[in-house]
Amino acid sequence: MSRRSHSPRRNRRPLTLRLLGTIALIGFGPLLVQFFVNLWRFDTYQFFPAALLGAGLLAKRGWDEVRPPLLGGSKGIPVTMTLYFFGLLVAAVVLWSPWLGAAAFLLAVVAVAWELGGSLLFKAIFPAWISCF
Repeated sequence: MSRRSHSPRRNRRPLTLRLLGTIALIGFGPLLVQFFVNLWRFDTYQFFPAALLGAGLLAKRGWDEVRPPLLGGSKGIPVTMTLYFFGLLVAAVVLWSPWLGAAAFLLAVVAVAWELGGSLLFKAIFPAWISCF
């Protein structure tokens, strides 16, 4: 019988991505929906679906430019950003502030990008990330 050597990090990645997606839907979903509903009420912000589509296309382009295998960055930045976005998310839920929820989501994107691909992936998706402000 042959034994294959599997990297524990590689085996956990699909589960980690599913878990992160589930947490994002549960944690950020209601606040983001309310944030977008609030934006839709103002005529000057009703372009946001097109802006989100543009940010998504920029992120896709950046993701495609990064060559696999992606190596995660230093652990200090994702941990720090995770603490910040959890703190903002807790404040957003307690105060029911969709704006703080959106800010927490943007910090979560930084933490996930840095964890998955380090500074290389973050630099690739930075134009999409900054366009969401």
